[in-house]
Amino acid sequence: MESADRIQHSDSAVSVPFIKTTFSHIALLHNVMQNLSLQKTLPQQFSEQMFFACLSIFSTHRGFMFLLFRCINSVALKVRYIICSSPSRAWRVKDISNSLYMSESLLKRKLQEEKVSFSQILLDIRMHNARQLISSKLSVNQIAIRCGYASTPYFISVFREYFGITPHQMMINQSGFIESRIAIK
Repeated sequence: MESADRIQHSDSAVSVPFIKTTFSHIALLHNVMQNLSLQKTLPQQFSEQMFFACLSIFSTHRGFMFLLFRCINSVALKVRYIICSSPSRAWRVKDISNSLYMSESLLKRKLQEEKVSFSQILLDIRMHNARQLISSKLSVNQIAIRCGYASTPYFISVFREYFGITPHQMMINQSGFIESRIAIK
């Protein structure tokens, strides 16, 4: 217990292979994580937010993202992380399997075990990205390119099938919503 008190009150730096920070940050992170795991009455969303807030303390340190990535057990989450790193890229299964140091067939099999496919992950990320970009005042063509589509008409077709409306209709809906919110104020 005495050593824990010394750690909590010390401001001297500690060197860990991937992190260089103060003991007080480590002690704070440890205490918060320990309390979160012990509290059964906290709402799940609050616990998750606190967990990610604690992780953000170290997020800018070199090597942290690599360490965190290695701790992810879900292959689907690893695939999502890789695709999100460059959403405009024309991703193929081969690219992802090379990044994960596994064969294409093994990657497909592991994704199938998680009841998801590469194409579904890619589509979900691209459409989520497109939806975010709709409010950015970019043209539909620019959004298509940033989402990895070389053909704007094909992007519009995929978008319509995914969301039930065209990108242009979503832009109109969002701008109408924003204008009505401004008028209310």
